[in-house]
Amino acid sequence: MNAERLDEYPEAVPMRRISQGWRIAAIFLGFAALGLSLVVLSLISMISNLNAMMFAGGPGGPGGAWPTPPTTVVENQVDEDDLPDAASLPYPVAEDVRKPTEEGPSKPSARDRFLNRTKETWKAPSRQHISSLAVSPDGTQLSYIHENSLIVGPFNAPQAIDIDIPARPVAGRPAPTAGSRPELRPVGEAAWSGDGQFVYLANAGGQLLRVNVADRKTEVLPFRGMAPAPFPNDPAQLVFVRSNPTGKVDSDTPDPRELVVGNLDTKAVRVVVPAGPAQWLSPRVSPDGKKLAVVSDHGQAEGIAARWRVLALDLANGTMEAGSPADHIDGPIRWTPDGNSLVYARRIDPLPADCRDEDGGLDWAPDLCLLDLATRRETRLSRGGGFSSPSVAADGELFFLTHKSEAQGSRQRLRQLPVESAQRFADGEKMPPARGTDQFTALLDKACVEAKVPADADGTTLTPALLAALDEAFRTLAKDHFGEEVADTPKGLDRLARELHALSLDKKAAFHRQLVLGALQGEHLRRRHGAVWNLSAGPLHAGATGAENEFACAANPFPTRRGPYDETGYSRCMGLTELLSRARGRSLLLANDPAIAKKTVADRLDATLAEGTDALKAGNAAGEGVLIALVEKEANQGNRYLALEVGKKLYEYQRLPALKRLMQKQTTRDPGDPALYNLLGLALLDADSRQAQNAFKKALRCKLHYEPAYVNLASAFEKAGDVPSAKACLRRYLDLFPHSSLAADVALRLGRLEGP
Repeated sequence: MNAERLDEYPEAVPMRRISQGWRIAAIFLGFAALGLSLVVLSLISMISNLNAMMFAGGPGGPGGAWPTPPTTVVENQVDEDDLPDAASLPYPVAEDVRKPTEEGPSKPSARDRFLNRTKETWKAPSRQHISSLAVSPDGTQLSYIHENSLIVGPFNAPQAIDIDIPARPVAGRPAPTAGSRPELRPVGEAAWSGDGQFVYLANAGGQLLRVNVADRKTEVLPFRGMAPAPFPNDPAQLVFVRSNPTGKVDSDTPDPRELVVGNLDTKAVRVVVPAGPAQWLSPRVSPDGKKLAVVSDHGQAEGIAARWRVLALDLANGTMEAGSPADHIDGPIRWTPDGNSLVYARRIDPLPADCRDEDGGLDWAPDLCLLDLATRRETRLSRGGGFSSPSVAADGELFFLTHKSEAQGSRQRLRQLPVESAQRFADGEKMPPARGTDQFTALLDKACVEAKVPADADGTTLTPALLAALDEAFRTLAKDHFGEEVADTPKGLDRLARELHALSLDKKAAFHRQLVLGALQGEHLRRRHGAVWNLSAGPLHAGATGAENEFACAANPFPTRRGPYDETGYSRCMGLTELLSRARGRSLLLANDPAIAKKTVADRLDATLAEGTDALKAGNAAGEGVLIALVEKEANQGNRYLALEVGKKLYEYQRLPALKRLMQKQTTRDPGDPALYNLLGLALLDADSRQAQNAFKKALRCKLHYEPAYVNLASAFEKAGDVPSAKACLRRYLDLFPHSSLAADVALRLGRLEGP
């Protein structure tokens, strides 16, 4: 039936009926169509990438920079993790192997909540600190002074302009530059003109300069002084500070200084504030040209430490119209576009509780503030501290510098958000209770009274029960006052210790601080890490304990005063995070007497360690079994320090299979220690260089600055025949650790690979 239906279909055209020419044409057209399709797809991909780069600010995403001539652009010395091809590098550039910590899930801090409202605009070059940065009025360019240059330009390509000062030609002598004469070095802040075409600055010799941003040429202005500030609405006028030389009775008296207005057209100068002892910093003219904001110690009483406040002056007659209600002003001040308020950064005293959320900078933790000149009401815009150098663009966009920790240290970032958004954030944030000297003095004293601590407490009177009571008393009082629990984690207690040490306390309060911190830290170690109190007669900090072996180590939890050494000349108590990192799971002894600590630690020594080591020395294979059994002993299973010491001995005597088994088990049990992965890599290096590479990379993912792993990783690449990767690892080492004890060896290794 189906066969009959086939007759209904037309006869197929036989291939022999198609000429050879048509066949060739069809094949050619097919290849042409395929090629055209590939070209179209390539163009679409290029356009997509171009759009992505444009919206992201350049290659590499937000903060990236378009390629620019290397002779004119300040090179952004980025770490490899900033590069788009970081995944192709032969070594890791991010730490991602983590051991679970007792910190637990963290809630966003007040600082995080503030920064989440902002966006990053620019990233400063690494290893470069910027004290004052200014953003142009249109919010598209930045400027700052670094060494002998002015850095200026758009965010994605700021350029270095060497400040060459025009001078009369002298036969046989080159024109003077900032690098050749110290008095020509640019100093202070750079200030933008109202139209964004010029940047004003001064050099150390008092010359006022104007740099044309477009043609990069420097003009010497007809006035001498410092801190020039142009009128936003009148390019012919600028305010600056001028000093009047006087005789010197001593070296502590500066020349009297005055605030003046200079007219570039007429070369006339008008004094706004006559010369006097007051200092004038960071002047800024209001948008309408009628007022001047300036940081000054003006009005302080004789013999009183300088109070750096913001003052607003009437430029017509020099009278003060308003001043900030607080001092400790840091860096530049800026007008809001309506001319009604000022934005600046200042250190808040007493230290706000939200600054305590951060890991460092408790001595220098300025927040961004806004001062309403009509009401003299100050609003703290930011939270958490660490903000500086604000700028406000004509559209109300607020720019500021902050820091971000990286593998090679802290690095400055320029971030932005609208002033109105910052005000809404501040309105919605509850101000926490003050945590200053008065508050903590009262809490420390009351905690010692409630715990019934003797006024002359020493190692004898401080029993474990008394220390537990003091720990509980302070935690309860602090929670009642501050409304939150005292942290019971190493990181949190280290933060509290830094905060308390930043306070200037009297002798009694300082002793109470020592007692309370000792109780908090010691009780945490006892509860969480099995530490044992072993205090004895004598001072709480009789000296550094320093006693340790493979099974135990002693620590003194009672800090004395801030600084690397206490009054006895011994090293102060280290922080909990550092102590636990050093202990690596060994038994902890809390002692205040070095002699007793040494004896008690020595009693914890296990003779099996020496027996196994002696067997290995004698070439007895049974020694490795003795050592591994010691590590696996129930009392030692958490002792990572012992496992590493045994691992080193196994490597020393080339018991590599045993070392491999031991380290594989240890890295599974404790995946956060780079030394474990490093030993595992050494165990694998000769037998399997590829697996050894993975182990060394994991060591670096635990700690990017773990020096041995870079050297060993280079050896693993060399054994695998990948010489370029080996050289890259050695270069990376020399870049990170140029002055280390291994740097000379690494340089020789690199030279050997480079060849003649």
